[in-house]
Amino acid sequence: MAVGKPRPGDPERLGDHRIVGRPGQDAVRPGVYLGEADGAERMAIKVLTGGGTP
Repeated sequence: MAVGKPRPGDPERLGDHRIVGRPGQDAVRPGVYLGEADGAERMAIKVLTGGGTP
């Protein structure tokens, strides 16, 4: 899987996970990051934002 570098303004951490990049060949998917926790495998993290009513 291709991984792009984090962009300016991307978070450095989300919870216990350090952001190490953006997954995907174009690496422009909004709110999707590649994170890794201490001693854990890397995983994709999707950040959801509110704005609507259920």
